[in-house]
Amino acid sequence: MKNDENQKDIQNENVTENQEESRDKKSSENQRENQQQNQVNNYIYVTGFFGGLFVSVLAYAAHFINFIPFGPGVVIRMWPFYPVVGGVRGPWAHVIGILVLSLLSILIAWVYHALFRKINTVWAGLWFGLALWVVIFFALHPLVPGVGSFRQLDWNTNITILCLFLIYGLFVGYSISYEHLQEELEKQRN
Repeated sequence: MKNDENQKDIQNENVTENQEESRDKKSSENQRENQQQNQVNNYIYVTGFFGGLFVSVLAYAAHFINFIPFGPGVVIRMWPFYPVVGGVRGPWAHVIGILVLSLLSILIAWVYHALFRKINTVWAGLWFGLALWVVIFFALHPLVPGVGSFRQLDWNTNITILCLFLIYGLFVGYSISYEHLQEELEKQRN
């Protein structure tokens, strides 16, 4: 009898140990997946912010050398708080515009991640930049006072702005797609 009880106790201990090991494996796998997801999220935030920052600074430089008649500061005119900051002019308006565009760029990066992250080609980013340009200059144009329509702006301005959007789409799109590809390769290795 004692041998049967001892064997049952040993079996129960082994089962308990196996259950604890499987729980520990699941817990470590969940932690690894959460850590990978946090890294991807952080990458999207950083890519979006710095993509917007880079292109906004380029837009300011284009404005400074008179390639385009307006700079990134024009974006603050479309916000509800414009009467409060309406007195901000010159370089400070452009600094605020650069920051606002950089923050908005994070949302645009999330849109790209949600829709096109699996397309790992340069062309997807370029098409995305072109689509953004079309949406902003044809659909959302009335929301930004002080900026002429596509037909009112000269060719130099339109081509410069289009190139800025293509650069932005290329940077954000290819960066996010590349990161997604690296994440998939990492999953396959593990």
